[in-house]
Amino acid sequence: MDVHLLVYDLSQGLARQMSQGLLGFQLDAVYHTAIQLDGREYVYDGNIVAIRPGSSHLGQPMQKLHLGTTECRCLAELP
Repeated sequence: MDVHLLVYDLSQGLARQMSQGLLGFQLDAVYHTAIQLDGREYVYDGNIVAIRPGSSHLGQPMQKLHLGTTECRCLAELP
Protein backbone atom coordinates (compact mmCIF):
# COMPACT_ATOMS: atom_id res chain seq x y z
CA MET A 1 0.00 0.00 0.00
CA ASP A 2 1.12 3.58 -0.64
CA VAL A 3 2.50 5.79 2.12
CA HIS A 4 2.14 9.59 1.85
CA LEU A 5 3.46 12.46 3.94
CA LEU A 6 0.90 15.26 4.33
CA VAL A 7 2.43 18.68 4.98
CA TYR A 8 0.37 21.40 6.66
CA ASP A 9 1.08 25.08 7.36
CA LEU A 10 -0.23 25.82 10.85
CA SER A 11 -0.11 29.56 10.10
CA GLN A 12 -2.25 29.12 6.96
CA GLY A 13 0.01 31.47 4.99
CA LEU A 14 0.52 34.15 7.67
CA ALA A 15 4.12 33.11 8.37
CA ARG A 16 5.12 33.86 4.78
CA GLN A 17 3.26 37.19 4.77
CA MET A 18 4.31 38.55 8.16
CA SER A 19 7.54 36.88 9.29
CA GLN A 20 9.95 39.34 7.64
CA GLY A 21 8.41 42.33 9.39
CA LEU A 22 7.91 40.63 12.75
CA LEU A 23 11.01 38.45 12.97
CA GLY A 24 13.47 40.09 10.60
CA PHE A 25 13.77 36.98 8.43
CA GLN A 26 11.57 35.09 6.01
CA LEU A 27 9.71 32.08 7.37
CA ASP A 28 7.78 30.20 4.68
CA ALA A 29 5.45 28.24 6.95
CA VAL A 30 4.93 26.73 10.38
CA TYR A 31 5.05 23.10 9.35
CA HIS A 32 3.12 20.15 10.76
CA THR A 33 3.05 16.72 9.15
CA ALA A 34 0.93 13.59 9.13
CA ILE A 35 1.19 10.17 7.51
CA GLN A 36 -1.51 8.83 5.21
CA LEU A 37 -1.64 5.05 5.03
CA ASP A 38 -4.34 2.59 4.02
CA GLY A 39 -7.11 5.20 3.80
CA ARG A 40 -6.33 6.74 7.21
CA GLU A 41 -4.41 9.85 8.25
CA TYR A 42 -2.22 9.50 11.33
CA VAL A 43 -1.57 12.84 13.00
CA TYR A 44 -0.21 14.01 16.36
CA ASP A 45 -2.82 16.05 18.24
CA GLY A 46 -1.75 15.63 21.86
CA ASN A 47 -1.41 11.94 21.02
CA ILE A 48 -1.39 10.02 17.76
CA VAL A 49 -4.88 9.75 16.28
CA ALA A 50 -6.18 8.07 13.13
CA ILE A 51 -8.71 10.12 11.18
CA ARG A 52 -10.34 10.27 7.76
CA PRO A 53 -7.83 11.98 5.42
CA GLY A 54 -8.45 15.71 5.13
CA SER A 55 -10.81 15.86 8.11
CA SER A 56 -8.44 17.37 10.69
CA HIS A 57 -8.77 20.87 12.09
CA LEU A 58 -5.59 21.71 10.16
CA GLY A 59 -7.57 22.08 6.93
CA GLN A 60 -6.20 20.76 3.66
CA PRO A 61 -2.50 19.88 3.35
CA MET A 62 -0.32 22.25 1.38
CA GLN A 63 1.62 19.29 -0.01
CA LYS A 64 1.21 15.52 -0.34
CA LEU A 65 4.45 13.62 -0.88
CA HIS A 66 4.60 9.97 -1.88
CA LEU A 67 7.15 8.28 0.41
CA GLY A 68 6.89 4.79 -1.05
CA THR A 69 5.01 1.59 -0.38
CA THR A 70 4.78 -0.87 2.48
CA GLU A 71 3.52 -4.37 3.01
CA CYS A 72 2.94 -3.64 6.70
CA ARG A 73 -0.58 -4.49 7.83
CA CYS A 74 -2.70 -2.11 9.90
CA LEU A 75 -3.09 -2.88 13.59
CA ALA A 76 -6.78 -3.75 13.10
CA GLU A 77 -5.76 -6.62 10.82
CA LEU A 78 -3.21 -8.16 13.20
CA PRO A 79 -4.22 -11.21 15.28
